[in-house]
Amino acid sequence: MFRTKGFWYFLMSFAIAGWVFSVVSLSAIRKNTTVKKIGLGILSSWTILHTLELIISLGIGKAHGLSRTRTIIKTIFLGLTWWIPLELGVFKK
Repeated sequence: MFRTKGFWYFLMSFAIAGWVFSVVSLSAIRKNTTVKKIGLGILSSWTILHTLELIISLGIGKAHGLSRTRTIIKTIFLGLTWWIPLELGVFKK
């Protein structure tokens, strides 16, 4: 299962959906403070965690010939759902 592209694409869709939910909940839903707090919590935790993941992903990206910019963007938006399969050989780049 961990060696299939479909599995990792499925997880990537959740990463993108989380970012979309966070931004929408902070900007569009102004009256519901519970949704706003959940969105802020997701946004804050993902920003911190994905930034910390750069410690690992920059080395993996460099080893696979990816630019520093591409590695940073992918890690911030997709987190470990892109660099783990890259390291496992599921994705080439």
